[in-house]
Amino acid sequence: MSAQKTGILFVTLGSFTKLRGGEPGYNREASLVAQLSPDKADLLLTKRAEALAWLKQESLEHWHGVPVANLEWNHDLVAGPDFCGQDGGAAYYPALRRFDGRFFQTLGQPGRLSLFQSAHHFLFICGLYGLLRPMESVQLYSCPVSDGSPALEIWDGPLTDVLLDYMRIHNIQRVFDLTMMNARRKLIRWSDIRGELPGNVLHAAGSMSAGDYTLVALGQLMRDRLLTANEDDLMGIRLGTKLSTSSQDIWFHERPTAHGPRELLPDTADELDRTRRGIVAFLNLLEGHAGTSQEKVGVRIRRLADAGRLGDDLAKAMYRVMKFRNDFHHGHRTGDLSPDERHQMTADIKKLNESAQNRGWSIPEFLKR
Repeated sequence: MSAQKTGILFVTLGSFTKLRGGEPGYNREASLVAQLSPDKADLLLTKRAEALAWLKQESLEHWHGVPVANLEWNHDLVAGPDFCGQDGGAAYYPALRRFDGRFFQTLGQPGRLSLFQSAHHFLFICGLYGLLRPMESVQLYSCPVSDGSPALEIWDGPLTDVLLDYMRIHNIQRVFDLTMMNARRKLIRWSDIRGELPGNVLHAAGSMSAGDYTLVALGQLMRDRLLTANEDDLMGIRLGTKLSTSSQDIWFHERPTAHGPRELLPDTADELDRTRRGIVAFLNLLEGHAGTSQEKVGVRIRRLADAGRLGDDLAKAMYRVMKFRNDFHHGHRTGDLSPDERHQMTADIKKLNESAQNRGWSIPEFLKR
């Protein structure tokens, strides 16, 4: 492996499909933790432990009708040193070997070897580990991330801080966002990354499809073009550049959803999911602690309203926003908000923000309009 790294960082996905099995022994030196400042390393491990606790205990979050805690690959998942624990019974493979989805299958063994030997930086994003280096020790797990998943609340903010820390330590000059999927892309606050490297964050988008339908083309592009390109070539790719593969073109844009096919209404869905996180933050501040993982947000709003701790106007505003959000999340909406609905939502969020400010609270999710 090359000892001298470039200033290029590719951020792409892990995969739902994984290789079974594993071997004992956690390699800390190959982990992202070993590449961060001490406080950000502690932050990453703390959040991984929080994500593990959610994944093992959550009974309300389902994946294709099955509670995530009951998914087969989570049965043997334990709190080893990768989750700030001491359990020595974990079985590991390097992430580059463990992940076996369409992107990694398209890379094939030659592509994986080329990635392993590359002088560029690579990080894989996922809901359980947050960010991973290619050779990082990974247990067998299943942590699907969809819009509104509690994993987004766990990682919102901290994972961006971890990524920025890595970028600064390694003098990253350009970031390629190859996450492709809107739900997992939201684990990172990309506006902060763009602010760190103005004009040097390039978001990939497919010309014919969005989301997981682009993963084969992305694997082809990585295998045939990006892995073999030198730093100057990669720095020469401009915003609006198109690179072709045998299945479809991949464009690089300043924003993730700037042009071309996109997942269903990501801008409005993102806005509503962000506002939901703001409502959760409001309720946490009101109660002085985070709610339980078993209590849905709507149930929590009703409980606090019935107890007289949340006024009727605020409760109704929260209910309306949550209804909009749930309609998008569960696929009941086929079109964007109407002008009247958007006016109502804007008024509700303003009411919530004013109430928070009157209590001396600042909730960023209510301010990013």
